[in-house]
Amino acid sequence: MVKRSLLVCFALIASACASAGEPVLHDHLTKFVDVSIGECFSFDEPESTTVSGVEVAPCTTPHTYELFFLGDTTAPEWGDVEMFRSEAVASCAPALEIYTGALIADRIFDFAYFTPSVREWEAGVRTFGCYAFALDGSQATDTVLAVSPNRRMARRDLVDGTCFAAPSSDLVFTVAVRDCSQADREM
Repeated sequence: MVKRSLLVCFALIASACASAGEPVLHDHLTKFVDVSIGECFSFDEPESTTVSGVEVAPCTTPHTYELFFLGDTTAPEWGDVEMFRSEAVASCAPALEIYTGALIADRIFDFAYFTPSVREWEAGVRTFGCYAFALDGSQATDTVLAVSPNRRMARRDLVDGTCFAAPSSDLVFTVAVRDCSQADREM
């Protein structure tokens, strides 16, 4: 009886110690700051700007969100929520137009953003990210990245032989694709 009680006590102490540290991510979850532009994902905490993990999935499978912009905050301290919000809105809104090829007024997508967790902030992470989702709350089975009418594609999608015009300084993650006879560059 004493042996069994000690074993149960040890198990309880061990589980308490495990939960006191960093959140444990399951094999299928990724830290938010490790998601790349163009990756699609889902998570269960849509109202939070700090999330312990997201489930990254191919954009061709059902998903709720797609990361379309990463930036660095200039907030002097972690708790400066208003600065986080103003920087995210100032960056995310135009980036969403470029990424989806749709004007904000005409869009069928909206955006939200994530900020570093307290632990990430203390480790020097200043990255925030903007992610798109359908206004009607539906899941997508494709990317929201515009392919037409502006014929934009992410640099990650360029393959050998693809012709494109050099991106302007504000087109951080997309390039305008042109007919190869008029191309400035070829991959």
